[in-house]
Amino acid sequence: MKRASVLFAAAIVLACVSPALGEAKPAYLDPTLPVQTRVKDLISRMTLEEKVSQIAVPSLAVERLGLPEYDWRGECLHGQYVGDGVTCFPQAIGMGATFDPDLLHRVATAISDEALARHYYRQKRGEETFRDNFTYWSPNINLYRDPRWGRGQETYSEDPYLLSIMGVNFVKGLQGDDPKYLKVASAPKHYGVHSGPDEIRNWFRAEVNAHDFWDTYMPAFEAVVEDAKAAGIMAAYSGINGVPCHANSTLLNDILRKTWGFDGFITSDGGGVNLLEVGQKYTTGAADTARAALMAGVDLENQRKDYPTLVQQVRDKLVPESRIDEALANLLTIRFRVGMFDPPEMVPYTDLPYSVVGCAEHRQLALQQARESMVLLKNDGILPLAAGKYKKIAVIGPAAEVAEDLYGNYFAGKPTNPVSLRDGITKAAGPGSKVACIRGCGYVELLDAGTIPAAVLIPEGGQPGQHGLKGEYFDNPRLSGQPVVTRVDQTIDFNWGERSPIRNPAQQTNAPKGIPADDFSIRWTGKLVPIESGRYQLNLGSDDGSRLYFDGKLVIDNWRNSADNKGAYQADLEAGKQYDLRVEYYESRLNAHVHLSWKNTTQPVVAFADAVKAAKAADLVIATVGLRQNMSSEARDWPSYALPEVQQKLLEALKTTGKPMVIVMIGGNPIDLNWEHKNANALLQAWFPGEEGGTAVADVLWGKYNPAGRLPVTYYKSIDQVPDATDYSMKGRTYRYFTGEALYPFGYGLSYTSFKYGGLKVTPEAKTDGEVEVAATVTNTGKRAGDEVVQLYVSKDERPDYAPMRQLRGVRRVSLKQGETKTVTFKLTPKDFALVNGKGDLAVGSGTYTIWVGGKQPEAKSVAQASTTGIVSGKVTLSGELNYLAKDRPFPQ
Repeated sequence: MKRASVLFAAAIVLACVSPALGEAKPAYLDPTLPVQTRVKDLISRMTLEEKVSQIAVPSLAVERLGLPEYDWRGECLHGQYVGDGVTCFPQAIGMGATFDPDLLHRVATAISDEALARHYYRQKRGEETFRDNFTYWSPNINLYRDPRWGRGQETYSEDPYLLSIMGVNFVKGLQGDDPKYLKVASAPKHYGVHSGPDEIRNWFRAEVNAHDFWDTYMPAFEAVVEDAKAAGIMAAYSGINGVPCHANSTLLNDILRKTWGFDGFITSDGGGVNLLEVGQKYTTGAADTARAALMAGVDLENQRKDYPTLVQQVRDKLVPESRIDEALANLLTIRFRVGMFDPPEMVPYTDLPYSVVGCAEHRQLALQQARESMVLLKNDGILPLAAGKYKKIAVIGPAAEVAEDLYGNYFAGKPTNPVSLRDGITKAAGPGSKVACIRGCGYVELLDAGTIPAAVLIPEGGQPGQHGLKGEYFDNPRLSGQPVVTRVDQTIDFNWGERSPIRNPAQQTNAPKGIPADDFSIRWTGKLVPIESGRYQLNLGSDDGSRLYFDGKLVIDNWRNSADNKGAYQADLEAGKQYDLRVEYYESRLNAHVHLSWKNTTQPVVAFADAVKAAKAADLVIATVGLRQNMSSEARDWPSYALPEVQQKLLEALKTTGKPMVIVMIGGNPIDLNWEHKNANALLQAWFPGEEGGTAVADVLWGKYNPAGRLPVTYYKSIDQVPDATDYSMKGRTYRYFTGEALYPFGYGLSYTSFKYGGLKVTPEAKTDGEVEVAATVTNTGKRAGDEVVQLYVSKDERPDYAPMRQLRGVRRVSLKQGETKTVTFKLTPKDFALVNGKGDLAVGSGTYTIWVGGKQPEAKSVAQASTTGIVSGKVTLSGELNYLAKDRPFPQ
């Protein structure tokens, strides 16, 4: 049964099941009954083998009951992960910089609209719906505690409060507000203490004390469970205090289910169950591994590796069948709640038209969020650029020309009309200005390698005029037996992620069966015929094993499991001459990718010369630099905390021209910007702004939009100020515990106008179990309209050493016309004053508290000061007994 057969097809099949069961209508088919009753009835009809077949990915079809196969894996971190025309919104870290949870809710609603519209459209056409189903491993709500972390771009902030409110709004937007049906099911990740180093995540176990655990790492997960009612939770690869998260019953049962009352499903990360044995070395053998994960609380194995052993383990009395039933009930409940087994007319989201995918409204929403995410770090007055003032503009840098470089990771879709920085700037500059675009250098090297193009490749046994390489695909990792599929691939530039390279073998006349997503191999053969002579460097990168044979000689040999295999070989090549080429690759588990690239190292190195020449001829230089999404990403951290050396040298060369320079930073990591702060006329942090990024950046530069984004993370002056990445103590980390001088502090951002605060009113006295009302006025005192991000911070005047110095406890993003004043109000609850003690208890104590309201973080020690905004402060005295909001909470130790 095709995976596409989910909702409509399931309803049709199930309607035909009743006669076979010998009854009018089984309870599980009756949409008028409670979901719990229907789930219980369906489970009662299943054999043990059928039950176990449902708790791994994919859940297999049970045709006698009309239960279709279902693949749970979906991603929508900042847009539907795959598909032509889908909208790419800014990466999550940019979403965090908006400080706008209401806008994020609208964005998440748009993302789930596109996901379901694609699902129903493809389903009606009989197409596979993998990645377009009802369950999504989003958002990532791990705390961004270390600037070197590769996956920091995927999350919202270093602050637990901001992380929580953004996560809650994203989950709510995805899941919808229907009282009966889930729109889609959100499974926030990676639970619980996980934020790098990503390169050692498969075996790393963080050491965390009770205070930091409950004060810093748990609040966002608690919020998405209790406030947003997230349908799922994904466990993390790493471990806590000696126990891997996938086998941590304290984490998954005692805290998640018993303390927070979570009633959804718990999934492993991709291959996370198996990593208990092969990565964490915590279990031995498939049976032990499956038992450890299931009994700790993992309902779904996010692959099909170890859980099949549970059938025999139940029979051997090693695992109670009741636990299988419990896991299955948690999973089936989600499938019922999305309406998978109900008549389509009863499910409120089935009529979403395909036309919403990448629609004008969603593109405008992407533009709005990209604009709101822009953080102006420095401006000596050059911005906004005056229309027509600069007749010759040089756009220089590796981030300028390729729109895809603005997307960020966890997005493989193809937006209809993405806008690069070059195109956005060219349009904004207008016909009266000449814009020259020079790459200047690559992201890491002077000349980046490019994929070996089909034009210089001839497949083995190919037809005259055919280009590419012969690809032989095997359903095992050993290149043994006969290939399942043989075809010609234009290039070797593949990133399959967790999916099979051949997902629809029915369309292949020579494919009797498919290729699995894990444990497969490929051999490519043919000729390489260079067009130009020279000394070339051939590069082969892969996850997992790969090797390159050149003219019959093994020249790159990385035949081993690794997420980041890399190899290079240099050779003098003659134009027109044919060279034998053979590339072999195997995939073990988890992500799969392989890339073959080259560069002619004998080409004259003129990159800097051309860039400097263009800068000298220009009236203005706009430098576009930063980190490409795969440079600091999943399984790859950015330990240097610096702009790549070649890009730094490019900026220094441009500076020597004496021309005014505006720097636009692309990327998801805070990095060392000391030189840029001192030498640029203006500096704009654009993050990964998505498909409308080029337009958004240009709108800010020319003043069509007044920037108001704020830093959701701290930019330290030096990486020497930050503890080791493996140290999970919060001492000295993030604005809440960092006592040194930052370059740019959390909450920082400039504007083209100015704001003044006043009229602060704070309830002067309250009880430790009471509420405190706060109000302040904010006035736009500048010469243009703009947004202001109003931030409220709380600090206890006499606090213990382990407590944070100050905490963000309120956010409002308001729009103000020139000269306009608005009153912003907050209502603070006991939770906003509560502190976590050394045992992990959360309590409100009597004493005096300071409350700040303003457009920046108060009392922040930093090189840069947000001079375009202000701040006011007041006091409140709380009296009464120590008010425990949470006491004696479980702690993994």
